[in-house]
This record gives sequence, structure tokens and C-alpha cells, in this order.
Amino acid sequence: MCGIVGLAGDFPPDLASAAVSVGVRSILHRGPDEQIQVFLEPGCHLGMTRLAIRDLHRGLYPTTDCAETAFAVFNGEIYNADALSNFLASSRHSLKSATDGEVIPHLYEASGLAGLSQIKGMFALALWDSVHRILVLQRDQVGIKPLYYAHVGTGLAFASEITALERVRSALDPTLTTSLRQEAVEGLTHAMFLPAWQETAFDGVHQVPPGHQLVWSGGGTSLKPTSSAESTEPVAEIKNFEEAVIETRRILKESVARHLVSDVPVSIALSGGIDSSLLAALAVKQGANLDAFTVTFKGDSRSEGSQASAFAASLGIPMHDVELDPRLIAENFEEHVHLYMDLSTLDGGTISTSLMAATMRERGFRVGLFGEGADETFSGYTWFGLASGAYRFLPGRLRQRAWWFANTREFRTHREEIPTATPMSQPLDSLMAQEFGVQLPNHLLVKIDRGTMAHGLEGRVPYLDDYLLDWVRNIPVQFRAPELRFGLLPDASRTKPLLRAAAEPYLGTLLTSTPKKGFMLPLDTIVNFSQERISDLVNSDTSVTRALLPPAALKRLRSTQRWTSMPVHMTWMMWRVLVLESVSSRWRSVH
Repeated sequence: MCGIVGLAGDFPPDLASAAVSVGVRSILHRGPDEQIQVFLEPGCHLGMTRLAIRDLHRGLYPTTDCAETAFAVFNGEIYNADALSNFLASSRHSLKSATDGEVIPHLYEASGLAGLSQIKGMFALALWDSVHRILVLQRDQVGIKPLYYAHVGTGLAFASEITALERVRSALDPTLTTSLRQEAVEGLTHAMFLPAWQETAFDGVHQVPPGHQLVWSGGGTSLKPTSSAESTEPVAEIKNFEEAVIETRRILKESVARHLVSDVPVSIALSGGIDSSLLAALAVKQGANLDAFTVTFKGDSRSEGSQASAFAASLGIPMHDVELDPRLIAENFEEHVHLYMDLSTLDGGTISTSLMAATMRERGFRVGLFGEGADETFSGYTWFGLASGAYRFLPGRLRQRAWWFANTREFRTHREEIPTATPMSQPLDSLMAQEFGVQLPNHLLVKIDRGTMAHGLEGRVPYLDDYLLDWVRNIPVQFRAPELRFGLLPDASRTKPLLRAAAEPYLGTLLTSTPKKGFMLPLDTIVNFSQERISDLVNSDTSVTRALLPPAALKRLRSTQRWTSMPVHMTWMMWRVLVLESVSSRWRSVH
């Protein structure tokens, strides 16, 4: 796991080298073990910060092919690296180490761009072909790892974080400034994440979409998909629910095994719910030596700490309770603003994830398993019920609006239009595509990446394993869809029927029938403690949200009466205002 930065184009070598160096230094938190900045030749500079996970001493970057004409840096993990290494060895490619990233240039040497499509895992990679003078950027199929880029003249700059990218751009041209797109600010005022496919919240800054390759050559770029939302792998016919459960259980075990491969200790974030508990149980069953970490909040009874501790004890693994004080988070909010600088997600869980990751790192861990992705993969949200019963006859656009309301508690949309998933024959698959195309890469996975990498911890998500996703997408809908209750949307305990059945031998009926809580930050408490700060930010001359807020919100902001109780949608809006204004202020100070 690392951070990457780079630049391709006709720039003076000294200027390009200095710009990439600035970018590398700005993301040292992502890879504290080694910082690499390589000048390959006029036209390309690659930079990287390394968090050593596999082959700690021989895994040197950039990796190169046999002819030393292709050079690669990357961020993430390649889970089929051993199989790819064996394939390459049979084709007379000589690899120098056991680090997974070394397969990248060799695959390119063997099969060109198509070779890179064979990679399965969580990754963002950059490869320079010095013969054809092209830069290749590629991102994993789900978007677990981030990758941003921007055109600078006829050149192209890229980075793992927008802050690093903007430092590279400003080093090349000090007149360039970071400008927020008004449409994005308006969208984030009404939603916890930016529902974009390729755009970001900043003018001129883009992201490589999940499962895509971007190729830069001679000042122009082309973008093409490397994977499909629907698997092309042949899958045996599934005769009944029990058969689907047995095979799902087997593939889950294999996914966990792949995600446990590491030359450094592995930990797990254990919330007490079904998703993370099943990961822990499967890991222990395979002999993993894990420590578990959970988050609780001082003075708040909504966490699952006691349940998580009890389950960890039943597995015989050490448990560490990271108790957070909402008042201190509010009082020291400026310390957490850096987590939101990309303005992709405003999820409060980014802070709790970050503080837990800091404790994991302090305890000597560099890798953590997380349960994100289970709800999207196994239909874990109540609104997946929109694909069942009479709901499946709703027009697709109306179902999409209902999905938007379920995610944001907002009836209205905004000028930042919600990307529409590719129409599919089954409403459930369309809803899943919406989750995978919008919410996961722009919201939940950003939360995990920023929260963990802020402290040099690799967050792994076994429920988003490529092989597992290929399997689940081919299971008949009737085995995956949530069970409706009296024809209405299901309650939380009736979601994820396939996963609950697969987990029961490991967890019993208590955990598999319990609604989840997770590590959700108590936003109501923090907003109440932040009332004066929020009011000051909105009432300042530099406010970016004041003109966008509804009258009810402005009335509260002008009131001197303490905020003791607010509707959920209003609490969420005040939280978003706090983050947006704080990030905007931080960006202004950068310039």
C-alpha cells in the first residue's frame, strides 16, 4: 500500500522533478517506509511513498520489465499476484522479488494494455512505456483505491490524493489555483457524498473511474473500461438456496485467505455486527493471529462495543476498545479537516476510522480488515427491497429517486446529476450497479482509504474481492433479494439473506438477526458542541454554503438558542456545512 504521484509531458526536467518531489512529500503519511522519486527520461517523472507489506526489503519501486522499457508504481494489493507470477515465469519472464507490484510491467511487456486487465485486487497503478512514450493509469474494478489526474498544458499530472495533485500543479504553474465547482458545493450541501462518475469537486481535476484505463500519449488521453459490472466467468447452475449458501461460504473463505496474505501483522475492525464478525470468525478458523479493534463513544450508548468484545472473547483474540469523546472531536475539529480535503465524502465515520487506524498503527499493525462492501454485495440495505414485490414495477427513474432519498434523506436532487447505472434486466442488479457505481467509490471506500492511509495503515475489504463479486452477481435474484414484510420494505434483520445464512454456523442466530450500527460518529452530539463554530463559518464573508441553505437552516444558524434536538436531516445538513466550510477555509490558506 502506498501513495503515487507523477507527471508526463514536455516540462523542464528540473521543474518537473521539483514538482513531483513536492507531491511525494505531501503524501508521506500513505507510505512512511520509503519515498521514491524517479526521473525516467524527459517526458516522465514517477513518484511514490511505500508502505511495505510484502517482501519488505526486496520490493523496490519503480518496478520494471525484462527489457527495462516499462516502469510502474502502484498503490494497493494484487490478490492474484502469485498466479500471475507463475504465468509470467512460464513465459520466461524473470521476476526479482515477491512483491506483487512487480507483475505490472511484465504483464504489459507480455500482452500490452490487455495484460494489465488481468490484475485482480485493490489498486491504482501508473505505468510509463518509454518506447511508445505513453502513460497508463488504471484503477481496480470497484474503485477501492483512488486515482486523480489533471491536464497541465499538454501534459498530465496524477496522484493518489487531490492535495498532492494540486501541489504538483501549483509547483509547475504558481498562477493555478484550486477552485471548487459550484455544482459540487451545492450537491454536497444536500448529500454526504459527491454522486459523480469521473468529475471531482474541483475545476479541472478528474478521477479515473473504477475499472478503467486512461492512456496519455502526445498530449491526448483516451479512456476505456477494463472490467464489466457483469461477470463473463462461466458459473455452474444454482439449483436452490442451500446450494448457493454452501458455495458462497466457500468463496468467502477463499477471499478472507487472500486478504490475510501479508509479511506484517494483520488486525481487524470489529463492530459487533454480522459483516466484520464473520470476517473475524473466518480468519481465526484459518489460523490467523489477529487483534481486534472497536470504536465506542463516551457517553453514547449507540455503539456495539460490548457485543464486539464478547464476540472477540469467544474467538480467543485480543480486543482493543478505542473510546472517542465527541466533545473533544468537536473542540479539535481542525485536526480532522485534512481527512476531507478531496471533498468526495463528508461521512463522519472517516474520523472514527482514522482514530481507530491510528491506534492500530500504534499497536504495531500495518494492515486492517474492514467489513465495508458487504451491504452492497449481499443486498444489505432496506432499500434493496425496492427490487422486490410490487416495487419492481416502479419506473427505473422513480426507483433511482427513491434510492437517492434513502441515501441522503433529501427529496430534491441538484444540478450535480446522479449518474444512471446501466439498465439491467433485474431491478436488484440495477440497484446494486447504482451502489457500486456511485456510493461505494465516492463515499464508503473514500472513508476507508482516507481514514486508514492517514496513518500508514492498509485497509483491506474482503467483501469486495473480485472473485466473490463475480460469483454473487451470477446467483439468481430470488436468493439475494431482501425479504419483504407484509409487502413493505424489509427491516434491517431481513436484509442480506444469503450472507446471514452463510454466516450462521460461525455466528449463530443472535448476530445474524441483529441490525448493524457500525462506527457511526454521533453527529448530533458533535453538531451541538459545534453550534457557535458552524454559525461563525456560515455568517463569514467567505462562506460557500450560506446562499445554498434552506430558510429553516438559516433560522437555526441565526438563533442564539442552544441546539438540543433537531430532525435527522437537519443534523446531517449542519454537519455537512461544518465540513464544507472548514475544508474551503483550509484550501484558501494553502494558497
